[in-house]
Amino acid sequence: MMGWWGRGYIEGAVFVMGDDALKKADKFGLSVDVVAAHIAAYCYEHPTETTFDAVQHLLVKVLK
Repeated sequence: MMGWWGRGYIEGAVFVMGDDALKKADKFGLSVDVVAAHIAAYCYEHPTETTFDAVQHLLVKVLK
């Protein structure tokens, strides 16, 4: 569930940011499994932060 939610959030943000961001997201290979794995790993490493923090962190990684 969190993978779908996170992917939707990132895709929406990338869509609003334009073509350059869309290309970066395509190149990154943003799948539901990738998002879910990132959320799980991030929350394990940062137990005091939220899943929203994990998704925001992934968004920054996608756009680099």
